[in-house]
Parts: sequence; C-alpha cells; structure tokens
Amino acid sequence: MCGIVGYIDRSGSGGLMGPTMLGMLNALGRRGPDSAGIAAFNTRGSSLRLRVKLSDNDAPAGRAEAVIAQATTCADIVDSSVTGSYLRIEASYNGDPEAMERTLEAVHPEIEVVSMGHSLEIVKQVGSPANLNAT
Repeated sequence: MCGIVGYIDRSGSGGLMGPTMLGMLNALGRRGPDSAGIAAFNTRGSSLRLRVKLSDNDAPAGRAEAVIAQATTCADIVDSSVTGSYLRIEASYNGDPEAMERTLEAVHPEIEVVSMGHSLEIVKQVGSPANLNAT
C-alpha cells in the first residue's frame, strides 16, 4: 500500500523535523507492511551526499571500506556510515557526478549509487519507518 507524507518548515527556525516525519510515517505504517523512505532537502553546507547500495542483502564484510577507498581516489571524504546494506558518504567533490557514480559502481556489480546531491538526499528501501532512526 502506498502513502506519501510531506513536511515543509517555513518558520526558518531550522528545527529538527525528524521526529515529525517519523511520526507521520509511523502512522502510515499502521495500514500494513510497506517500505519507508524520505527525501530531505537541505541548502546548508556544500558537501556531496551519496547513498550507495552495497548489496541486495546484507553487505559483505569489507565492501563498504572498498567503496570508501575508491571514493578517496577522487574526493575528500568528510564522513561515512553504514546502515544495513546502505553506505552514506559525505564528501568534498565538485567533479562530474556521472564520473563519481561510475567510479563507485566499478567496485562490484551489486553496488548501486541510489542518491547523490548537494541539496537533496534520498533514503529509501529501509523497511519499517523505525529503521529510519538509524540512517
């Protein structure tokens, strides 16, 4: 079953919207099993934010490290974290986005860059909305 929620903070306060979004997604989740995802727009900072699917199942040991090592060949890594089979990378990079995508996906055939941008970050296929707490 599909459902979409949205939240726009026009107050300019820059407050945390995570608890509000999770509450709305949890309310939708009560209708039946589904998978949650969010798209977050943020104009603060200039880092490139990437979400990389490491595997169709649990990420094999060392795959995240291999992708990070590959990313360091063309970007300065600011931060990285792994949640399930997804790697999040924050990097200083102003080059060609398609070149970055090809560079990372060359590590292994199962690897897929699912989100890349300076202002928009997409988190999807996390299962229950409760799993968004860890992303």
